[in-house]
Amino acid sequence: MIVGIDLGTATCLAAAWKDGRPRLIPNALGDVLTPSYVGIEDDGSVAIGRPAFERWATHPHLTSRPLQGRFDEVPPLRDGDRELGRDELIALILRSLCADAHAFLGAPVTAVVIAVPCALTDPERRAVLHAGKLAGVRVLRLLNASTAVALHYAQPRADTNSRFLVMDFGSGGVNVAAVDTFDGIVEVKACAGDRSASGDAVTRLLAGHLLDEAHASAELRADDAFMRRLMLRAEVVKRELSAGRDVTLPVIPRSSDTVHVGVKTFEALLTPWLALLWRPAERVMRDARLRAADLNAVIISGGTSQLPQVRAFAEQLFGRPPVEGVPAMEAVAAGAAMLAGMIAGDVGLSRFALTDVCAYTLGSIEDTSGGTYSPAIERNTVIPASHTRRMLPSPPDRQTLTLDLYQGESRRREDNVPVTSVRLPFADGEGTDIRFSYDANGLVSMERAEGRQWIPLAGEGLSDLHSAERRVALDAWTVPARHAVPHRMLLTEAGRALAELPQPTRARLARAMLLLGDALAARDRAASAQHAATLREMLAANPRRDAPATT
Repeated sequence: MIVGIDLGTATCLAAAWKDGRPRLIPNALGDVLTPSYVGIEDDGSVAIGRPAFERWATHPHLTSRPLQGRFDEVPPLRDGDRELGRDELIALILRSLCADAHAFLGAPVTAVVIAVPCALTDPERRAVLHAGKLAGVRVLRLLNASTAVALHYAQPRADTNSRFLVMDFGSGGVNVAAVDTFDGIVEVKACAGDRSASGDAVTRLLAGHLLDEAHASAELRADDAFMRRLMLRAEVVKRELSAGRDVTLPVIPRSSDTVHVGVKTFEALLTPWLALLWRPAERVMRDARLRAADLNAVIISGGTSQLPQVRAFAEQLFGRPPVEGVPAMEAVAAGAAMLAGMIAGDVGLSRFALTDVCAYTLGSIEDTSGGTYSPAIERNTVIPASHTRRMLPSPPDRQTLTLDLYQGESRRREDNVPVTSVRLPFADGEGTDIRFSYDANGLVSMERAEGRQWIPLAGEGLSDLHSAERRVALDAWTVPARHAVPHRMLLTEAGRALAELPQPTRARLARAMLLLGDALAARDRAASAQHAATLREMLAANPRRDAPATT
């Protein structure tokens, strides 16, 4: 079974192409969206998805968002002398999604198509591929999120020739693509990603405003646990404001003072962020040689696209309202599932074909060039693509040459993303041919000609032996059984409610939590279900009252 996965910064979603349409796959809690969080529980087991998300604020050093920001900045999670690195954290999320798909579809998942942010560089894309190895599934294709949305939009319009722009607004940034469709062919003309124009950036703007209005101290702003809780509350406030409701809420702990945020204030806060959206859109339109009048449609998707200010801004940019009816949170996974169906040979998708492009220019810097960046494959070249360059020794008696490979658009070394560095030997003063390549996944490789063969210099990734060793270490971690996840989630919710309740209710709740925990530890499914029902009734009778007031 092949499934499509939207590997999002904030949430992930799996879907399968079945009966001529994408089928969204629910997780163990019955939700189709799985938060992109991994944590270590108090008993040393691993929490994935919403159970980990619920501990993100209260256990900051035991919880991770491995897909947030740049992958090389993701710290490992540690439990004593054990640790989970970035690749292992992503692998756990992939394993969880595949387990959900197995339970829903009744067949094991053997391969996946993964949609990722357009801005991911070669090292980050390789991390996703390696995570797939650790998870025990083959990654058949890495797909830009905006390309996935284009596939989903094009599928019911196979007989229509169209030219449209996709803007996918995720928590980690915006992904943009200019697309032509004709006779079932989906042709990406240009794409770009920008991490600065992210949904998380909007949440940070709002959190900063709340801190300023509450006159929060520097000490409080440096409190990691408090700031995480504030970010979660700012996310809730953002949704309320997006629905046109003013919000009043307390910000400082143990203070009766409140902060009022109006819709007009929120719109003013968004102004500088909205201005960032133009940069990737303008680049894509320019690279595709398009004007706004050339577009038949504008498609927006992603969580942040649900902000009315985003829709209004898109209409202002392109002179037409975005297309209605595109599922904001589901379009990327649906497009990934469609490509999975195409790869699997689904008859209903046989007329479709996809061409994509690379998001970054690929180039090199020679140690004799004075640091000048020399492009080999320009951004938005159709992939797969290769370019061969003859390297000559200078001076002629030179024996070696150091070649640094980069992705990026700047002529300055420090503004580009390093991929690898190799040392090339010259034989008897003769030159050598070097081939630079992008494959269909947007992955980079570099090879040296040796007779009629091409010898890899970069792009090989980790060895199978190394991957196998890391997979064995990952398997040593305890992941709760799927049926136990709702019960563990219930324990987390009860733990948050415990401090707010008076005695003797608090003591009764603590006792119910202990009984459920013991039943889970004993793997007694019947007792777990019984104690979970009791605990659920107690929580329903004592609801939390921490939601912000709205007007």
